[in-house]
Amino acid sequence: MNEFSYPILAVVFVGMGLYMRREGARLQDRVERSVTWPTVKGEITRSEVVRSSRGGKRGLEPRVEFAYTVDDRRWEAKTPVLGIWLWSGDGRAICERYPLGATVDVTYDPMDPSVAFLERGRTDPRIMQGLAAAAFVAAGVFLVLAARFFLG
Repeated sequence: MNEFSYPILAVVFVGMGLYMRREGARLQDRVERSVTWPTVKGEITRSEVVRSSRGGKRGLEPRVEFAYTVDDRRWEAKTPVLGIWLWSGDGRAICERYPLGATVDVTYDPMDPSVAFLERGRTDPRIMQGLAAAAFVAAGVFLVLAARFFLG
């Protein structure tokens, strides 16, 4: 690595940590607010599993889409689970819960009806906070290494 690599990596990791912390807080806030959101009937318009790879993990990922009407306007969404949802690698279970054409309860944000979901996921802000903390620790390590490199 050259002399600029460590400080640049430290800045990148701090930025990642700040981003993950902000996104985790935003997601947690949305899940907490969603408890009071209204619900309407909707219909599953797509329910299938597709071959996918995430983080080197191959499996069958669910693709579930649904339509619903709020104030005489039709909306479409594809977030079956709101919150932190750990994909197991086999999306068949969620597609079985939401088969094509099924009538479902859709929970939507009254301030922005385009935001909707079918069920709440496990919400544990510690996951995002842990990732943010790891990014900050990595940045600290890079800064220490950079200081040792520059200061001898």
